[in-house]
Amino acid sequence: MTWPAPATLDALKSILEARPAFEGVTVFTGPPGDDAKYTDAVALFGAEGEEEPITLSGDSVGDTFVVFGSIFARKAGAGEAITKAARDRASELLEEFEAVVIEDRTLGGVVMTAELSALDLNQGIEPQVRWAEIRFQIACGAAS
Repeated sequence: MTWPAPATLDALKSILEARPAFEGVTVFTGPPGDDAKYTDAVALFGAEGEEEPITLSGDSVGDTFVVFGSIFARKAGAGEAITKAARDRASELLEEFEAVVIEDRTLGGVVMTAELSALDLNQGIEPQVRWAEIRFQIACGAAS
């Protein structure tokens, strides 16, 4: 049995990098780290899930898992207008990310179904930088 979560991270990275809306957006299949230099990014942190029998004999096993990730947008400057610009950019990237999942719920055939299932907005400041982060979860189902 091969757990499909790692292949799902790879598929998402490939799909996002191929979309014009993500040109210039760095896509990570793990935490970007404190030393990563980016303006806009998507980080696919990992997954959590379980196997479930899908036949009475237990011969076939299905997987359900959740992919965890974040969309980051950073804008140089200070003040409310820059904070809003960072938040707006993160929201714009989220809309494109949602479109990816809606257009192909199999994520290129890697899973049977994928659905954006949770969102959380965080904002912050650094010296002369404002940032927004939208954390997300993608609920996935796959047969293995």
